Amino acid sequence: MRSCSNTPPTQASRNVVLLVLRLMLLASLTVTSAALAQGMPGGGMGHGGRGGHSQSQHGAATNKPDAETFRAPNPLRAMLGEMRKLRADLLLDANQLIAWTAMEDALRDCADLSRTREVRSDSADAATDALRYVRDMADNERALSDAMGKFSAAMKSALAKLHPRQLKLTQDHLAAAIDGEVHAATH
Repeated sequence: MRSCSNTPPTQASRNVVLLVLRLMLLASLTVTSAALAQGMPGGGMGHGGRGGHSQSQHGAATNKPDAETFRAPNPLRAMLGEMRKLRADLLLDANQLIAWTAMEDALRDCADLSRTREVRSDSADAATDALRYVRDMADNERALSDAMGKFSAAMKSALAKLHPRQLKLTQDHLAAAIDGEVHAATH
């Protein structure tokens, strides 16, 4: 970071750390939201997901999740879209562009992993092997964790190369993208 900053380096470092922590928190919320959208086996309420009520008390439609009313937030995708816009707006020099591209590639890997990490059984007719399911889920979570670590390091490196104006613009746009995605998904 250049010394002509209006923001002391310690404040800029805190901002980067807060942005990365916010991203990691929202990524974990994405995991939780996606799991909740799938629902717990048996509906999570006992009695086959009916909460003790008979089928005659509720129509068949009440037992089916309404996919259109719930959308899991995907802050990684929102950030990736914003990064594409920022790439042009920031007027990056050659040195900055190399770090920015590495950061964008690492984020794309994370976004792809978070989108495709839902564990599926081999066949719709086959019963789910619980041990294999849990093992696959753990492998997927490890892969995403590794990718998020690489993204975090690439982000730290790329943001350190930005001028103060570029850094502020980037932090503001990425925070707005994250907040907007979470807000849109929960309302």
